[in-house]
Amino acid sequence: MRAIHDASASYEPTAKSSWIPLILTPNADLICHNDLAPWNLIIGERWVFIDWDAAAPSTRLWDLAYAAQTFTLNDASAVPNEAARALAAFIDGYDVDKELRALLPAAIGTERPPTW
Repeated sequence: MRAIHDASASYEPTAKSSWIPLILTPNADLICHNDLAPWNLIIGERWVFIDWDAAAPSTRLWDLAYAAQTFTLNDASAVPNEAARALAAFIDGYDVDKELRALLPAAIGTERPPTW
């Protein structure tokens, strides 16, 4: 996931680029998948994300918060301590910097306001 974001950061859309974002994200600074989830990941010799129809300008914070929820907090029957360890491993695996790490709890636990 980090490699996808890092690669996207250097992409500069042309004036003719057209996006139909499902949710407008303020301060969008890169093109994100916007649906990074287990159901969109094919695991094999290579790990490949599919279903790019929601790709659009967004932020690392939004894409990471959504993916963290879907990959680690999606099972209501999970033991809380195990879910917390899985979440920490996911965030650590992304190599989240201090600034982004500080913003993640609110992004993960709060529904996005309609003005975003």
